[in-house]
Amino acid sequence: MSVSTERQQLNERFKRVFNQLQEQGEISRNGGKKGLSLTAIAKEILGKKTGHVITDYLSDKRTIKYEEAKKFCSLFNVNPQYLIDNEGEPFQSHLVSTSELAPAIAYRNQILYTTAQAFASSAEEMQTKNDCEYFQIPGLQGEFIAFSVSGNSMQPTLQDGDIIICRELHKGDTLKDNDIYTVCANNAIMVKRVQQIWDKSRRQVQKLKLISDNYLEYDPRFLDRQEVTKLWKVERKITTL
Repeated sequence: MSVSTERQQLNERFKRVFNQLQEQGEISRNGGKKGLSLTAIAKEILGKKTGHVITDYLSDKRTIKYEEAKKFCSLFNVNPQYLIDNEGEPFQSHLVSTSELAPAIAYRNQILYTTAQAFASSAEEMQTKNDCEYFQIPGLQGEFIAFSVSGNSMQPTLQDGDIIICRELHKGDTLKDNDIYTVCANNAIMVKRVQQIWDKSRRQVQKLKLISDNYLEYDPRFLDRQEVTKLWKVERKITTL
């Protein structure tokens, strides 16, 4: 699927969600007492008072960008997995549900701690349980998931038993070489530094190189890009005493 086609489909989902929010009274195109006006929405997601740009999105004169769509999700509590990835329902559920690889995050600004272990030492099968917990860290806002690290392959940066706070990457998000990510591939989860290996034209990533900080004991691993089903950026760690 081409980039332009993906953006067009994103714009179609944006329009559907926009119309639902307008029917619910959360958006007022005419700037009524209830609901946000187009100008107010533009200021929040574009950083400037240009309500006509929102109108252009709705009339297909332009297509909304991924970064703008993510801000729109935050503004109206829209499910980003629906708007960005076309998965799930448009609006966040208040029921806690879990799946094998991607437990749903039901409450904004709360971090879901899953008992699935992020194996830092090898690509063992991920272990899951049906229970989960939520917690908060002051100053950390958004949707995050937390894993416990097992193994020594990321020492000295990450120790066995550390908890890592991760943010899921969606389409349009930038993957930065040599940063630490939680990588889901082949029903396993690994915590590694990631480097992108591009094709000769540098237009498409062909492989990901997974690197352990404990490189004397652990060799790099290479994965085809299509093997990777999800990526989470490691944003914080909680270190054990």
